[in-house]
Amino acid sequence: MTFFDLCKACVKVLIDVVKYAWQLICHMLRLTWRMWYVVITLTLLGIAGGLYYSRPENKMYEVTGIAYLNGPTLNGAKTRFEALNNGTPHNLNPNQTLWAMLGIDIDALRLSHFETFYLQDGLHNGVVDYVDWGHSASLKDTLNVRVPDMLALRFRIRKYLDIPFAEKAIMDYMNADPAFQEAYQLDLANRMREHQFDLAQVEKLDSLTTAFYFEQGDSYDTPQLVTKKRGQVVVGERKINLPIDQITKFFHGKQLRDTRLAYCTAPVVLQNHFVMSPRPINRISHSMIIGCIIGWLIGCIIAALVERRKELIAWLNAKN
Repeated sequence: MTFFDLCKACVKVLIDVVKYAWQLICHMLRLTWRMWYVVITLTLLGIAGGLYYSRPENKMYEVTGIAYLNGPTLNGAKTRFEALNNGTPHNLNPNQTLWAMLGIDIDALRLSHFETFYLQDGLHNGVVDYVDWGHSASLKDTLNVRVPDMLALRFRIRKYLDIPFAEKAIMDYMNADPAFQEAYQLDLANRMREHQFDLAQVEKLDSLTTAFYFEQGDSYDTPQLVTKKRGQVVVGERKINLPIDQITKFFHGKQLRDTRLAYCTAPVVLQNHFVMSPRPINRISHSMIIGCIIGWLIGCIIAALVERRKELIAWLNAKN
């Protein structure tokens, strides 16, 4: 079979699928017309079910937050956070779960759908460019790489007043892992050594600047002539290169490292508080449409069974 024959077969299958889907929809429309009392009744029941599901006390909202990982790996934090979907993670006893730490029942808090998402760095400059909400970024993509020490967290909650309690409980749960604590101590020590190294480099740059760029002559009353020309500093008759780009790049990196050190207070730290989306997941219009579609499909199935009840009964009573 050639490539042309393969394409021709795929197109033929696609056309057959479209034709079958169109015939099925037409059959369901005709069935709705003939058995309208059955289909409309179940469609209205589906809409009523959607309205009941979207009632105010049953509203469900998405809550998101960005977490810094000070030592724990991405996979480790992802596994531990998503283990909350099981209610009681296997590596904890019931007294160490999220619900026990919070001191309330899981049904009262109503948390669910714990998910994690990677953050992507598209410019390779250590700054987050976007969150991969759709899990579409590929590991083979060398242009967009994962940020190794940040993770987006998301879950669902029914009462927005419970967000502060849920935030505290989740952070206590994430930071209670002994392995996370050991990794955090090592990461903190490395960042402190890096901070001390930056301070030493700043002192060296300051002393070199004072010595070479602002050095006076033998007499303080007769300072040397200092001018700038094309990226150079001219002190008297000496020409000294001015590494402005390197100094600026160093201080930019130091600023990022100092900001990162400020968040290094626990194994897992939120960049900010959890933020709730103002639009509920089960909003009224969305729930009504889904309920209407489900009710109509169920109504068509029941209508087809009612219309062919004699054939169905005969088939059930058949001995062979």
